[in-house]
Amino acid sequence: MRMSNILGRGRSASSAILVAAFLVSACSSTAAPSVSPSSDPTAAPTATVAPTPTVAPTPSLAPSPSPLPSVAIKDPTTDLAIGAPYELTALDSAMETALRQQMGGSLGAFGSIIDLGMRQVTQNGTIVGFVMVIAFPAGLLSDTAYASAVGGLESSLGVTLTAATISGVEVSSGSDDKAGYAVYKHADELVLVITPTAKPDAVTEALITANK
Repeated sequence: MRMSNILGRGRSASSAILVAAFLVSACSSTAAPSVSPSSDPTAAPTATVAPTPTVAPTPSLAPSPSPLPSVAIKDPTTDLAIGAPYELTALDSAMETALRQQMGGSLGAFGSIIDLGMRQVTQNGTIVGFVMVIAFPAGLLSDTAYASAVGGLESSLGVTLTAATISGVEVSSGSDDKAGYAVYKHADELVLVITPTAKPDAVTEALITANK
């Protein structure tokens, strides 16, 4: 079972990357400065003598744009634990490669300040979900920024996420006809759980209790 099957929206593993990019953007409190137009009025043109026509120079070919640099991804799921009956396993190599290749284009400049990792959740050898962890610099993922990220995630996925307390942690979860979603804040990390069933709470609770 692949990530695209669980998301069920006809998209590849880039779906998760776009969600990550959206969350990072929502958590950023720095807005790009706007450029104000000049207030100076444009001077009225004056008549000039028509120049002697010259032969237009041969246009030079524009250089090919450089490919987007790859982003070095540190994996915050390396030390992530989960309780029984679940286990965490690495993504298959093709998905891992796609994840790393698309980070540069999807996260842009944010890729240099955050770390992202994903793991498959298995039960008795069967994949029952995925967990994504986005680690932010200390202090960036404030409660306000986290709430904004949850709202953005609702809009991106088209689901309503309802807050509830699981093992002492506030978790916002919801589902559609394809998957279940749960998101919570752990220190400076945002954790997103995606399961092929409408109820991600069991996997989420196993993660929370194992990482306290």
